[in-house]
Amino acid sequence: MKQASTKEADYLMNHMPICIAYVDTELTIQFANNTYDKWFKMNPSQLIGKPLSDYFYKDNYAKIIPFIQEVLTTQKKVQFNLLSPKFGKSNIRLLPDLDVSNRIIGIYLLMDRASETEDPQSFIQVLTEEKDKIKSELEDQNRELESQAILISSQQKALVEIKHSLKLLDGEVDDSKSKKIIKKIMSDIQSVEHTNNQWKRIKLHFEKIHPSFFETLSDFHPQLNQNDLKHCAFIKLKLSNKDLALILNISPKSVQMARYRIKKKMNLPQEKNLIRYIESMQA
Repeated sequence: MKQASTKEADYLMNHMPICIAYVDTELTIQFANNTYDKWFKMNPSQLIGKPLSDYFYKDNYAKIIPFIQEVLTTQKKVQFNLLSPKFGKSNIRLLPDLDVSNRIIGIYLLMDRASETEDPQSFIQVLTEEKDKIKSELEDQNRELESQAILISSQQKALVEIKHSLKLLDGEVDDSKSKKIIKKIMSDIQSVEHTNNQWKRIKLHFEKIHPSFFETLSDFHPQLNQNDLKHCAFIKLKLSNKDLALILNISPKSVQMARYRIKKKMNLPQEKNLIRYIESMQA
């Protein structure tokens, strides 16, 4: 950041009734004025050297990144509004900092809060709409992930039926060539059933929707192993015992036994419902 040449400039920056910050092109905070302390009880010196992502909530950081990219690309100032549980409703301006060669070397971030005379009911309505939007998006993502899991369940069911048909066919043919082909197909199916790629794909999407689920569950119940955590994730997706049995390639009875063991490991009281407990877990 270019240094202020006078004490008056420093004084002015620190006493302006807006929050002023400066980030380099790596989006690391290099300066924050004293208004952060006055408004949000955030010590400016503790912000220095931290990534800008630490400064905003995850969802709000994702919202401002496109504006930052626009400034870095066009080298023009950008202005927008942001609604945040941390800062309330804010007006944000991003100003490019250019060197003598007209290359961008950083961005000034100027933020002022919405007028205190603004209708509070209007702010509450906007906040409620934002909350409902996030909830709706989360439900859509959950349904999509659940559909993927059910699709895998259907594929597993089809493989089981094909295996059964091949076993019947194997008992009816006599020539060695046909038996050899059937054995090869059975072997290929067995390989597909034992692959872990399907779970890896589901887990990848699951963690995008519920980023702290496994960490939270492990913190509360460190005695759970990886298979237990996998089972709990499928419960979180509200899969039926039948679908879960097909995905895990076990019997419905084994699903019930697994849930019994998980509940016992968690030391949940008898009257506590395992499914409702996991579904209610914030993640």
